[in-house]
Amino acid sequence: QNSPITVSQKRGVYGKNPARNPLDWAWRKDDGSAWLVADNGQLYMVMNHSATASKQLASKPLACVEQLPGGRWIAGAMDGTIYVGSGESMKVEEEMPFAELQGSQAQAFSSTATARFNAITVRRHLAVFGCSNHALFLVDYTRLELLRVLQVSHTTEAWALDFHPTLAILATASARGGV
Repeated sequence: QNSPITVSQKRGVYGKNPARNPLDWAWRKDDGSAWLVADNGQLYMVMNHSATASKQLASKPLACVEQLPGGRWIAGAMDGTIYVGSGESMKVEEEMPFAELQGSQAQAFSSTATARFNAITVRRHLAVFGCSNHALFLVDYTRLELLRVLQVSHTTEAWALDFHPTLAILATASARGGV
Protein backbone atom coordinates (compact mmCIF):
# COMPACT_ATOMS: atom_id res chain seq x y z
CA GLN A 1 0.00 0.00 0.00
CA ASN A 2 1.37 3.37 -0.94
CA SER A 3 1.96 5.78 1.88
CA PRO A 4 3.47 9.26 1.96
CA ILE A 5 5.08 8.38 5.31
CA THR A 6 8.76 7.49 5.41
CA VAL A 7 10.63 5.78 8.23
CA SER A 8 13.35 8.28 9.09
CA GLN A 9 15.05 6.41 11.96
CA LYS A 10 15.97 2.82 12.62
CA ARG A 11 15.68 3.39 16.37
CA GLY A 12 12.48 3.25 18.35
CA VAL A 13 11.03 2.86 21.82
CA TYR A 14 9.53 -0.58 22.41
CA GLY A 15 8.84 -0.62 26.15
CA LYS A 16 9.10 -3.93 28.04
CA ASN A 17 9.29 -6.08 24.90
CA PRO A 18 12.14 -4.72 22.77
CA ALA A 19 12.34 -5.74 19.13
CA ARG A 20 15.82 -7.08 18.39
CA ASN A 21 15.21 -7.08 14.67
CA PRO A 22 12.05 -5.44 13.26
CA LEU A 23 11.19 -7.37 10.10
CA ASP A 24 8.09 -5.84 8.48
CA TRP A 25 5.74 -2.84 8.72
CA ALA A 26 2.15 -2.33 7.60
CA TRP A 27 0.85 1.23 7.65
CA ARG A 28 -2.52 1.50 9.41
CA LYS A 29 -3.55 5.10 8.78
CA ASP A 30 -2.24 8.33 7.30
CA ASP A 31 -1.43 9.52 10.84
CA GLY A 32 1.78 7.45 10.78
CA SER A 33 0.61 4.53 12.87
CA ALA A 34 1.67 1.08 11.76
CA TRP A 35 1.72 -2.60 12.62
CA LEU A 36 5.23 -3.97 13.12
CA VAL A 37 6.41 -7.57 13.52
CA ALA A 38 9.77 -8.67 14.80
CA ASP A 39 12.01 -11.67 15.30
CA ASN A 40 10.89 -11.98 18.93
CA GLY A 41 7.36 -13.11 17.93
CA GLN A 42 5.78 -9.79 18.94
CA LEU A 43 3.20 -7.75 17.06
CA TYR A 44 3.59 -4.04 17.81
CA MET A 45 1.30 -1.09 17.22
CA VAL A 46 3.65 1.80 16.47
CA MET A 47 3.06 5.56 16.40
CA ASN A 48 5.95 7.72 15.22
CA HIS A 49 8.99 6.03 16.81
CA SER A 50 7.29 4.40 19.79
CA ALA A 51 5.40 1.18 20.30
CA THR A 52 2.05 2.04 21.89
CA ALA A 53 1.08 -1.62 22.40
CA SER A 54 2.51 -5.08 21.83
CA LYS A 55 1.36 -8.66 21.98
CA GLN A 56 3.26 -11.94 21.91
CA LEU A 57 1.81 -13.95 19.02
CA ALA A 58 4.42 -16.65 18.55
CA SER A 59 7.52 -18.18 20.07
CA LYS A 60 9.07 -18.15 16.57
CA PRO A 61 9.95 -14.97 14.66
CA LEU A 62 7.14 -13.14 12.88
CA ALA A 63 8.32 -12.16 9.42
CA CYS A 64 5.53 -10.26 7.68
CA VAL A 65 2.37 -8.29 8.39
CA GLU A 66 -0.24 -6.56 6.25
CA GLN A 67 -3.30 -4.49 6.97
CA LEU A 68 -6.72 -5.93 6.17
CA PRO A 69 -10.02 -4.04 5.79
CA GLY A 70 -11.78 -2.88 8.94
CA GLY A 71 -8.65 -2.35 11.04
CA ARG A 72 -7.73 -6.04 10.90
CA TRP A 73 -4.30 -7.50 10.16
CA ILE A 74 -2.69 -10.70 8.88
CA ALA A 75 0.79 -11.87 9.86
CA GLY A 76 3.03 -14.75 8.87
CA ALA A 77 5.61 -16.47 11.05
CA MET A 78 8.86 -18.06 9.95
CA ASP A 79 7.50 -21.45 11.06
CA GLY A 80 4.64 -21.17 8.52
CA THR A 81 1.86 -20.14 10.90
CA ILE A 82 -0.67 -17.57 9.67
CA TYR A 83 -2.30 -15.21 12.19
CA VAL A 84 -5.38 -13.09 11.47
CA GLY A 85 -6.43 -10.55 14.07
CA SER A 86 -8.33 -7.39 14.74
CA GLY A 87 -8.21 -3.93 16.10
CA GLU A 88 -6.47 -2.00 18.78
CA SER A 89 -6.65 -4.96 21.20
CA MET A 90 -4.57 -7.06 18.76
CA LYS A 91 -6.91 -9.98 19.35
CA VAL A 92 -5.95 -13.10 17.38
CA GLU A 93 -9.05 -14.38 15.56
CA GLU A 94 -7.40 -17.21 13.61
CA GLU A 95 -4.13 -19.07 14.05
CA MET A 96 -3.42 -21.63 11.36
CA PRO A 97 -0.27 -23.68 10.79
CA PHE A 98 0.50 -23.96 7.07
CA ALA A 99 0.06 -27.76 7.01
CA GLU A 100 -3.51 -27.35 8.33
CA LEU A 101 -4.68 -25.00 5.56
CA GLN A 102 -7.43 -26.40 3.39
CA GLY A 103 -6.43 -27.59 -0.08
CA SER A 104 -4.38 -30.53 -1.25
CA GLN A 105 -1.35 -28.41 -2.15
CA ALA A 106 -0.77 -27.47 1.52
CA GLN A 107 -0.35 -31.09 2.55
CA ALA A 108 1.77 -31.90 -0.52
CA PHE A 109 4.13 -28.98 0.11
CA SER A 110 4.32 -29.64 3.86
CA SER A 111 5.37 -33.25 3.27
CA THR A 112 8.69 -32.10 1.79
CA ALA A 113 9.39 -28.59 3.12
CA THR A 114 8.55 -25.93 5.69
CA ALA A 115 6.77 -22.76 4.58
CA ARG A 116 9.04 -20.07 6.06
CA PHE A 117 7.08 -16.88 5.35
CA ASN A 118 9.04 -13.67 4.82
CA ALA A 119 6.73 -11.34 2.82
CA ILE A 120 3.03 -10.74 2.28
CA THR A 121 0.74 -8.68 0.10
CA VAL A 122 -3.06 -8.63 0.16
CA ARG A 123 -5.74 -7.88 -2.42
CA ARG A 124 -9.40 -8.35 -1.50
CA HIS A 125 -9.72 -11.81 0.13
CA LEU A 126 -6.40 -13.12 -1.22
CA ALA A 127 -3.00 -13.02 0.44
CA VAL A 128 0.22 -13.90 -1.34
CA PHE A 129 2.97 -15.05 1.00
CA GLY A 130 6.60 -15.06 -0.12
CA CYS A 131 8.66 -17.90 1.28
CA SER A 132 12.36 -18.41 1.89
CA ASN A 133 12.44 -21.50 -0.35
CA HIS A 134 11.62 -19.82 -3.67
CA ALA A 135 7.84 -20.25 -3.52
CA LEU A 136 4.82 -17.97 -3.41
CA PHE A 137 1.62 -19.12 -1.76
CA LEU A 138 -1.77 -17.77 -2.83
CA VAL A 139 -4.07 -18.09 0.20
CA ASP A 140 -7.75 -17.24 0.57
CA TYR A 141 -7.46 -15.94 4.13
CA THR A 142 -11.25 -15.80 4.61
CA ARG A 143 -11.51 -19.58 4.05
CA LEU A 144 -7.98 -20.45 5.26
CA GLU A 145 -7.34 -22.29 2.01
CA LEU A 146 -4.16 -22.59 -0.02
CA LEU A 147 -5.18 -22.00 -3.64
CA ARG A 148 -1.83 -22.19 -5.45
CA VAL A 149 1.87 -22.75 -4.90
CA LEU A 150 4.00 -20.83 -7.40
CA GLN A 151 7.74 -21.18 -7.94
CA VAL A 152 9.66 -17.96 -8.45
CA SER A 153 12.77 -17.77 -10.58
CA HIS A 154 14.95 -15.96 -8.06
CA THR A 155 18.13 -17.79 -7.10
CA THR A 156 17.75 -16.46 -3.56
CA GLU A 157 14.80 -15.85 -1.25
CA ALA A 158 11.87 -13.70 -2.43
CA TRP A 159 11.83 -10.99 0.25
CA ALA A 160 9.45 -8.47 -1.26
CA LEU A 161 6.27 -8.71 -3.30
CA ASP A 162 3.30 -6.62 -4.27
CA PHE A 163 0.32 -6.60 -6.60
CA HIS A 164 0.33 -4.20 -9.52
CA PRO A 165 -2.24 -1.45 -8.75
CA THR A 166 -4.32 -2.04 -11.90
CA LEU A 167 -3.06 -5.13 -13.76
CA ALA A 168 -3.41 -8.76 -12.72
CA ILE A 169 0.33 -9.21 -12.16
CA LEU A 170 2.61 -9.52 -9.16
CA ALA A 171 6.14 -8.17 -8.74
CA THR A 172 8.71 -9.95 -6.59
CA ALA A 173 12.20 -9.01 -5.44
CA SER A 174 14.95 -11.27 -4.16
CA ALA A 175 17.37 -10.93 -1.28
CA ARG A 176 20.04 -10.05 -3.89
CA GLY A 177 17.93 -7.26 -5.37
CA GLY A 178 16.67 -8.99 -8.50
CA VAL A 179 13.13 -8.02 -9.58
